[in-house]
Amino acid sequence: MRNKLILLISLSVGLSTLATASPAELNLFPQQSSAKIDSFTSYELTVENTGPVRDTYEFNSDSPGEITIAPQDVTLEPGRESTVNIFYDPQVGREAGTYTYNIDVESRATGIEYSQTLRASVIREHDVSVEPVNADRTVCLGETADFRVRVENGGLTDESFRVSADTSLQPEFTPSRDIEVGDGEERVVQLSFSSQTPTREDIELTTASTTSYAEDTTSLGLNVETCYSSELSTSQESYSTAARTKAEIPVELANTGTKRDSFELSSSTGTLEQTELEIDAGETETVSLRSTPDSPGTQTATITAEGRSTAQTSVDIQATNGMESEVSLPESPQMCENTTEEFEVEVENTGQASEEFSLSTNLGDLSQNSAQLEPGETERIDLEVDSGQTGTGTESLQVTSTASSFNGPASSTSTNLAVENCNDVALSVTPEVASAGENRSTVYRVDVENPGTQESTYQLYEDGPEWVSIQPREITVAPGDTETVYMYAGAPFGEQGTISIQATAEGDNVRAQETVRLAIDEEIRDAVRNDSGGGPLGDFSAQLPSIEAVDGTSNAAKVIGSVVMGLGVTAYMLVS
Repeated sequence: MRNKLILLISLSVGLSTLATASPAELNLFPQQSSAKIDSFTSYELTVENTGPVRDTYEFNSDSPGEITIAPQDVTLEPGRESTVNIFYDPQVGREAGTYTYNIDVESRATGIEYSQTLRASVIREHDVSVEPVNADRTVCLGETADFRVRVENGGLTDESFRVSADTSLQPEFTPSRDIEVGDGEERVVQLSFSSQTPTREDIELTTASTTSYAEDTTSLGLNVETCYSSELSTSQESYSTAARTKAEIPVELANTGTKRDSFELSSSTGTLEQTELEIDAGETETVSLRSTPDSPGTQTATITAEGRSTAQTSVDIQATNGMESEVSLPESPQMCENTTEEFEVEVENTGQASEEFSLSTNLGDLSQNSAQLEPGETERIDLEVDSGQTGTGTESLQVTSTASSFNGPASSTSTNLAVENCNDVALSVTPEVASAGENRSTVYRVDVENPGTQESTYQLYEDGPEWVSIQPREITVAPGDTETVYMYAGAPFGEQGTISIQATAEGDNVRAQETVRLAIDEEIRDAVRNDSGGGPLGDFSAQLPSIEAVDGTSNAAKVIGSVVMGLGVTAYMLVS
């Protein structure tokens, strides 16, 4: 009895080892080939299953961007072989020469990997090189910087090239940016740059064929220095003062050049305490602008400094008359898209006298354009906003109150108005491509999503043959949720070919559509695969055996299961 059990265990182990073994033999033809940059070459790889069981072999390469394998996997019975095609398309940037790539083959049953070496010779019929004669230039502002570059045709034919510079500066080309260069010959092109502003640039220069892939780049360094430059500035863009009161505004003059300069200063309004300055390079001097406004309003003072360079700046002098107001808006108001809402605006007279204030807004319509207010008095005004004119998102809402006396002063306030996407819809129909036999039916899954912020009811309908129907025709979806309906397609007898079907979901001012296809009475193995070579789709997915179920389950497991059952029967007989 003990010997019998030992025999059974040994037999089981031996058969398990046999079941998991699935060796393969590979043959690549040719071992080496050649391809031009703008062409391709092909190889054939033969794989033979030399093992005792059915196996699936998967193919990959170490350069998927240049190597294509078709098909990417094959399933072989023991002793059978199959040939796959390998295509090599070199990248445009590949230099001429011979390259080596690995083609890897993996057994799905055992995980064993096999490899073949592919050699490819790359041929460049078209080639160009560009080299600067002088790569760097430094000039003063306003001067011209000249560069010379050498263009060499390293290809096998005469060719036309265009020289271009990646810069906002507009270079002049001598003799031209378009040149003809014979094979093995070279031409010199001159580029001239000028700038009215100081700059330091690394300019990328590209020479490219107008008829082929040949292209080369180089860099040019351009430095434009400022010899004479100046800047005028004030610490504020505007200053406020009461009418008939002197305002004193500091003005800074900076010599930003590399040399000492003398300046004469002037102002369009007010008086400068100094009108002549001599400033060293890199230094700054400050003078005062004194202005006394005669009446309320805004005056713009333009200050000018003239030397070897000219600088100018402006500053607003706002004179008030004490007629001031304050505007208040709701904090962070909200509304739905494509609706009209009213918001309350408060206007308060914070001045010293009775005044009429004119009102304006950048968004919507006010119920009144003015308000007569006593000092300290507040009035509430309606502001109507139509979100159909704004779109979703955050909008800046601003209201301005301006005193009528002397057309000022003005007071403004703003708030962020949030316009929400309350009603929206998204539609997804699966599968994208289904297959059915003649006089058979197919069901599509239709997912209706509500991306909006409010619950929405959608009407559903289909655009297709009369034997296509979507049910139910109306659904209500909570915000952020997705509901599923189904679209039934019952192909009648005699119907053949590929049918396009469009599903539509429609709600308040929103609509979503998606088109799917139905292949009728095609070869099942071809009809049930999608565009990328995937698995079964449509009604046939429930009728066809799963490829993963067949191939993904290892042949070893299938054999071992059979062996175990056989051993059980044998053991029973021996014991008996």
